[in-house]
Amino acid sequence: MYKIYLYQFQYVPCNIPSNGTPRELFEHSFEGCQCSSESCQNSDCDILCTCHTHGLWYNSDGLLLPEALTPGSRALVQECHNACKCSTTCINRVVQHGIRVQLELVVDATKGFSVRTLEPLKRGQFVCEYAG
Repeated sequence: MYKIYLYQFQYVPCNIPSNGTPRELFEHSFEGCQCSSESCQNSDCDILCTCHTHGLWYNSDGLLLPEALTPGSRALVQECHNACKCSTTCINRVVQHGIRVQLELVVDATKGFSVRTLEPLKRGQFVCEYAG
């Protein structure tokens, strides 16, 4: 994982509630998949499985599928998580593995802060989460 530092900024791979945020409003609980295989690609889950009701949005290379990249698409990409029974190597787990490309935080006098990559990206490749 790459850490980005500039002045008082540090990339953190988790959400941090602000002071005064009630914990029960901050934490979400999602139903997990019941997949017993290595990956949710197999249809061994029941029909109510999170992966099958919300869809699988990644290919085996960890890239978003073309339908999620269509202009105007409002696809909800929901990954498997700690309540799921599938493996941590499931193809429906990409964002939670964190940054895999080198990034640089840049300050521009007119545009402010921005992030740029220091290596080529593939279409649909995960870069990083942003909350701000």
